[in-house]
Amino acid sequence: MFKQLISPKRTGFIQPSGRSTDGLASLSRETVGHARLPVRVAGFTLIEVMIVVVIVAIMAGAVVMSIPRDFNDQFKEQADRFRVLLRLAQDEAILQSREFSLGFTESGYAFFQLDNNTWLAKTDGPFKARALPANLSAELYLEGVPVVLDDKIKPQVFIYSSGEVTPFSYHLLFPGKDKSIKLDVNPIGEVKQEFVDNE
Repeated sequence: MFKQLISPKRTGFIQPSGRSTDGLASLSRETVGHARLPVRVAGFTLIEVMIVVVIVAIMAGAVVMSIPRDFNDQFKEQADRFRVLLRLAQDEAILQSREFSLGFTESGYAFFQLDNNTWLAKTDGPFKARALPANLSAELYLEGVPVVLDDKIKPQVFIYSSGEVTPFSYHLLFPGKDKSIKLDVNPIGEVKQEFVDNE
């Protein structure tokens, strides 16, 4: 009986299903061999994605820069900057117990600091001289009287060590427009901002 089940010419055992273990071993070797083959997955590398993001950002920036800005935005930007710098100068005058001042031209303004009875222009930091955009001009009023502004800048508005300020009115004008922005500054440095009709 045992001779009928085991053949001397085959090394594999006969499984109940009739398949030899030799066949299974061969199938296993083929499967393992295929698993070692490199498989390329379609997609983008991180560097490629970053390059695309940079290109898109540059193009978006170019589009934004090419869009003309509304003159109201320019008015607001300049007015907000001036208000913040004035407040900062007040704080510095109080902290240092020193007098500061402001000088104006039609195209900008500058801060000064009193040193040994001499007004010295600030040349660096937040108090460096500021130039208005080419399409804006300015007017200064002291006690309601217009001040003639020339290219030679000098102290005109004083910021005392107590924090008090010479009351003044600063107007920003946009040529060709029927509106201007007026900044009225009271003795304690509060700024009232409003749009007014040009005369």
